[in-house]
Amino acid sequence: MKEIYSFKVNKMLKVQVEEQTAEGKLVKDVEKNTPIKIIFKKPSRLESESADTVSAVEYAESVRKGILTKPLLEKLYDEKGGFLVDDYEGKYNSLLGTYFELETEFQKLNFKEVKTPEDQNKLKELAGDFVKVQNSLQSIEAARNNLFQNTAETRAQNRTIFWLTLFLTYTQEDEGKEPIALFSGKTFEEKIAEYDNYIDEDNIFVYQVIQKMIFFVTLWYLGRASSSEDFKKIEENLNPQIEEETPVVAPNDAPVVQPTIAETPITPFVEPPLESPVELAPIPTFDKE
Repeated sequence: MKEIYSFKVNKMLKVQVEEQTAEGKLVKDVEKNTPIKIIFKKPSRLESESADTVSAVEYAESVRKGILTKPLLEKLYDEKGGFLVDDYEGKYNSLLGTYFELETEFQKLNFKEVKTPEDQNKLKELAGDFVKVQNSLQSIEAARNNLFQNTAETRAQNRTIFWLTLFLTYTQEDEGKEPIALFSGKTFEEKIAEYDNYIDEDNIFVYQVIQKMIFFVTLWYLGRASSSEDFKKIEENLNPQIEEETPVVAPNDAPVVQPTIAETPITPFVEPPLESPVELAPIPTFDKE
């Protein structure tokens, strides 16, 4: 099985341990917190096509129910005088320009082999300015993303990400055994029913796995991470608060928690923010079955 990424999540398992007693060795079953390998499977061509179908069907169904598309919603706000008219693009592009100017100036000073006290003070000043600009970009992007979270495009995107998560999550308790699907159902509906049962039972292991997989699948689907190295770097820098507070997505209407700039480490000159709100992204090229 080809994988995009794998990580470990602890699970309580019954294991046999030996104890030395006066009568000899005693073997008993105990519960032990054991790290389980979770595999983000690389989709096949057939799975890619199925995910495309899920997206198209959900989009069409949303439009049929009267849910606005993004272009229609933009037009509506434009006609009624919403915040989009308030020079949104101008403000965003201005902040983005400042972002790159600060980056260039910071790098010039940071690459100097010998830094004067003035240089050190300037670096601190630039870092502070950078955080202010980044916070402003986050606020503008969050406001616009909130506006479009219930469009037909977003519903289709969320449904597709949830489908991919249920179909591409595998577990491997022993390196010598073949990985098995976390959700054994054959159809999307069967996997959703199994997912619902796990959540109703308060299965902590599945809850933790889904939290991470939703996050990783979303990053991959939106093109923000593609290689194992990308995901490893992201996982190493994940804020524990994100893992604790990110809600598990519901299969139907609840939106997927979209990774934003705020979910990446706030350090000077990380990857710059998107130049536009999140839109439907094409699924990457897959291997043929």
